Amino acid sequence: MRFTIPKPKPSAQSVKGVVLRVDAFGNLMTNLTAEDVPAAAAASGAIKLLVNGKQVGKFVKTFGLGAAGEPVALFGSAGFLEIAVNRGSAARTLGANRGAEVTLDLA
Repeated sequence: MRFTIPKPKPSAQSVKGVVLRVDAFGNLMTNLTAEDVPAAAAASGAIKLLVNGKQVGKFVKTFGLGAAGEPVALFGSAGFLEIAVNRGSAARTLGANRGAEVTLDLA
C-alpha cells in the first residue's frame, strides 16, 4: 500500500507543512523540500521556521553543526527538510509529533 504525502501549502509570506514522521532519535521529518526553502536561507544558514509554535532559526548541512540542545533544520537523505537537535530530541525539545504544523517564513 502506498501513502500520498500531503503537499505543502504556499502563501505570499510563508509555506505551511507538517511533520510526516518522528524517527528513533526524535528528529522530525517534514513534507517540505528544497523547492520550498529559499536558496538564500539555505546558503546563509538563517531560516525562519516555526514548529508547533516554537522557533527554529538555523539551517545546517549536518546534525553536528548545531550546538548541543539547539533545534536546527537540514535536508535529510530523502530530500525532505528535517528538524533535529544535536545531542537531543527535536520532538521532545519542540513538543512536536507526527502531524504537527511547520511554517516556513518566506519574508
